[in-house]
Amino acid sequence: MKLKYSFRGWLLSKRKGSDSMRMVPLEAYHPDYGWRDFRWVIVSVVIAVAILLFSIFTYAQELKTGDRLPDVGVVVHGADGSAVPFSALRGKVVVLDFWATWCAPCVMMIPRMDSLQREFGKKVEFVSVAYQPEAEVKFFMSKLEAQRGKHFDLAEVYGDTVLRRLFKPVSYPHYVWIGADGRVVAVTGFQQVTRENLSGVLRGGTVASTVRDNKEIAWDYQKPMLIGGNGGDGSNLLYHSFLTSYTPGMHPGLAIVNDSVTGRKITLKNNPLIWFFDVAWSDSGRNFNRQNTRLLVRDTARIDNHRQAGKDYVDWLARGNGFCYELQVPRALAPAALLMMRQDIGRYFTQYTADIIKEKRVCYVLSRLANGHSPGRSGKATDVRLDRFGWSMSDCTLGILCERINYYQLLPYPVVDESGIDDPVDIEVPISKVGQDGKPDIVAINLELAKFGLELKQAERTREILAIRDRQP
Repeated sequence: MKLKYSFRGWLLSKRKGSDSMRMVPLEAYHPDYGWRDFRWVIVSVVIAVAILLFSIFTYAQELKTGDRLPDVGVVVHGADGSAVPFSALRGKVVVLDFWATWCAPCVMMIPRMDSLQREFGKKVEFVSVAYQPEAEVKFFMSKLEAQRGKHFDLAEVYGDTVLRRLFKPVSYPHYVWIGADGRVVAVTGFQQVTRENLSGVLRGGTVASTVRDNKEIAWDYQKPMLIGGNGGDGSNLLYHSFLTSYTPGMHPGLAIVNDSVTGRKITLKNNPLIWFFDVAWSDSGRNFNRQNTRLLVRDTARIDNHRQAGKDYVDWLARGNGFCYELQVPRALAPAALLMMRQDIGRYFTQYTADIIKEKRVCYVLSRLANGHSPGRSGKATDVRLDRFGWSMSDCTLGILCERINYYQLLPYPVVDESGIDDPVDIEVPISKVGQDGKPDIVAINLELAKFGLELKQAERTREILAIRDRQP
């Protein structure tokens, strides 16, 4: 009995009685070509599957110091518009900079890396690796270069998933040093990115790795934390609403979710105590942050540490100063959620207490210019956007603008609205100049606000302050 085949594809076949090989379409394959030919199909499939499994296994393994970087197939985009495979960098010392546009220390490092890149030339290649898409990164960089008045000559990888799987950065910025031989030399924070360390690696030396190997832990804010492996396995559970100690491998963060069906959920991940107090006491229209919180305690370093960033900040959190917390309540109890959170804080952190006081504080007062005109309203949809490049608002009140500025701490002092304008308006304030602290230059801001008949004046005002104190025995 003869068999008929209906496979689709091509087969490298050797006809009986012949030494020559030829490509035969599988749909035309016939037993006359021999059983040996069919074994070529099996061998080809096995090889293909083996290659696929090897690739998956290779990219799934986290690389450590001393490991050789495989051919990852990643495209590197040069500042001159070129695009080359990552393998083309072999022979150079490569420093991978895992970063994000929202990360302030990452942005701070861009000028330093640019300066080192220009100094070392073709011997070194800094490659900024972003998980964000190309359009988003390029838009940010164009704004940053316009603001700083300088072009940054750094290579980029956009929308990365491959390198992140290989090196699993837990905090940003995260630096991976790769030697000219393609092996991982070190994994460090931004403090180690120096001229001296680069020179040492070029001479065949090493840099002490300062970032611990952490397995990244997935987290989905739509699911209960620690249930089904969401944010960990629950082995460090301390308290339920619930409260846990610092969880290595999980990014710090905050999420407050209000749902008409499930109620209200407040989640803090790997945050210091100041965040707990500020969130729990921000009710009745108040919003507390570092600008209007006073630490009246003997040891402030147990509550907050805003002077450190990157690895140093993560290490500080891990030394008993970072906690995870989640409170979820049904819809009927949603209005009392913050009160319940304050009660949780009082039950566990018994060494502290907090109350709201009033103090005179230096503020920026938003007021109308004597001869200025009022801002108008174009009829655009309601929208508020604030970032390091400008403030844009349509069909919103100035009070909302001030609340957002204070929430994100965009200025050195909080802003008080005394404009007397209660109706929704449109405002567009580009930020073209920043100070040494990275905050917008107030003189430049006022030049833009004057176009809308407004100005920010520095003055003292009585403000509500959250005071955190040591509990008295």
